[in-house]
Amino acid sequence: MVKKMLSGLATLGMLTGCGTSPQFYGWPTQGGTGTPPVIEAYYAPKSVAPGSTWNIYLRAKDPDRDMLYIACMPYETGYGPLDTAEIPLKGDDRAEFSGYVAMPIPAFDPISAAGMNFTMTILIRDQQGNASKSIQLSFTLSYAPAGGSGQAVPPQWQAAANHHLGDILVDPSLFTDSGVQGGGSRGRF
Repeated sequence: MVKKMLSGLATLGMLTGCGTSPQFYGWPTQGGTGTPPVIEAYYAPKSVAPGSTWNIYLRAKDPDRDMLYIACMPYETGYGPLDTAEIPLKGDDRAEFSGYVAMPIPAFDPISAAGMNFTMTILIRDQQGNASKSIQLSFTLSYAPAGGSGQAVPPQWQAAANHHLGDILVDPSLFTDSGVQGGGSRGRF
């Protein structure tokens, strides 16, 4: 009886898209119709200072003009994947865009921040269930020299720097005064 109930709950979870299905995490699934979105270009600084913001610049388009959201999946080296952030696309951005997503970085003390490495996997999903090919960007926490954040925007991304698409928010409750609380498989963010 218990085995039947558990099997039924697992099946219900899969049918409703809950649990650990690929779609739940923003990974591509098969069976979509139409044309998947394309990430044409991207850029992000390779280091960022704690207490600042890591900006990820993207240029993407979809011939079907039906992009739904940007899925951003951060990983901390040695701690594994963290929650997926879905940044919704609206209006003309559903057809094509050039803009940036921002991830505020909590202020760490210098000892805790030294050498922390992160990878961000990004893809774009459309209304028909298609997903772009994913990209991966990495950064290391490091303190910038006095007088700058170390995030000068390259000339080819100046226009994108004026189009904020959304934020990848970090939960500050996961942090302590002496650095970051261990979160098991959830990592530090």
